[in-house]
Amino acid sequence: VSQVISATQYRGRTVTFSGYLSSTPGTTGYIGLLSIANGRPGNLAMLSNQGGENDWIFRSAQYKVPNGSEVSLVLFASTDGTGGEAWFDDVAVTFGAPDAPRQAAPVERAAGPMEVAITVDAGRAIRPIPATLFGAMVEWRWNGNFIWDEAADRLDPRLVELTRDLGVTLLRYPGGVYSDYYFWKQGVGPRSRRPVVKHEIGSQDESRPNFGTDEVLDLARRIGGEVMITVNAGSGTAEEAAQWVRYVKDKQPAVRIWEVGNELYLNDSVFAKAISVDPRTYARRFVQFARAMRRENGDIRIAAIGGSNYGRYNIVMYKDWNRTLLTEAGDEIDLLAVHNSYAPVVLDDSADFDTVYRALFAAPTLMRENFRTLADEIRRYAPSRASHIRLAVTE
Repeated sequence: VSQVISATQYRGRTVTFSGYLSSTPGTTGYIGLLSIANGRPGNLAMLSNQGGENDWIFRSAQYKVPNGSEVSLVLFASTDGTGGEAWFDDVAVTFGAPDAPRQAAPVERAAGPMEVAITVDAGRAIRPIPATLFGAMVEWRWNGNFIWDEAADRLDPRLVELTRDLGVTLLRYPGGVYSDYYFWKQGVGPRSRRPVVKHEIGSQDESRPNFGTDEVLDLARRIGGEVMITVNAGSGTAEEAAQWVRYVKDKQPAVRIWEVGNELYLNDSVFAKAISVDPRTYARRFVQFARAMRRENGDIRIAAIGGSNYGRYNIVMYKDWNRTLLTEAGDEIDLLAVHNSYAPVVLDDSADFDTVYRALFAAPTLMRENFRTLADEIRRYAPSRASHIRLAVTE
């Protein structure tokens, strides 16, 4: 159990850390203090109750805090055993000498092993969890990131086993940015006849699309999952996307979820600028794609790409993207696909330890607010579809 303490007021000074410890035989309790100065760990000091098991022991020590511009202290309590019990009380960091030890009350222990009874009401459903929650992205290039064994001309059985054991139930294919450069017809038919193609515009990287549509469907079958496909809306056409829907319509597992394009709102690199579009262009393109795809299969669900920036995570580079998309294409949208990752991310390598620690615990609040913002935008800009459009975190 640990706590990070901002040590600005302590830097360059000597502090005392102390506490009461008690533990059963076979287990030793420890109180430790570690400094983090300018992102680097410093000295570690430890207190223990070795030699005094079963009774409260008071321990204290002095600690010199580094004199850095950004200093934090990590105060923690731990044990070194794999069984038994340990107690800690009045753990503190102070200036000067610690208070005089008080007379500790005897430790009351159970005669035998401590037991806890937990009752689970399995008949009470709190919230259904969709199977598609447990997803992973697999790219077409480099043999599906080497899940396809080119020498043996098959899926790597060990990687298939690991993927199945991991519990992946949804595979996003043919990738993120690479989906907007991928022409699916190059990845079907005899593998020996498939052309070697470049991964993206202006890149020298190239490979043969051995891991194509039929191969990813085979992987999904073997792991007991399904596939969602991101169609090429950056350099491809609506007709090509519709033909892809037609190609897999009667295959198993059924491809129920389709995403139109990847991150076409990005324009911060050479590769992104080659296919980036403004929100009005994308909205019109999405309608064209969605209608062509539904003509081939009216049962599919189609996702439009969007999102709302939050914190320092700025990926959508057009402020009016969601408003324009939902207003002009809302009638065709089943899912609003967002690529915010929703994981704590450090974008500044120079961030101090205390800032990272605080940001980690602030992240859930930012995520909740971001979901609320997206839901509010759907209600505001596509009111007639507000009860239909769902959020899909696809990357």
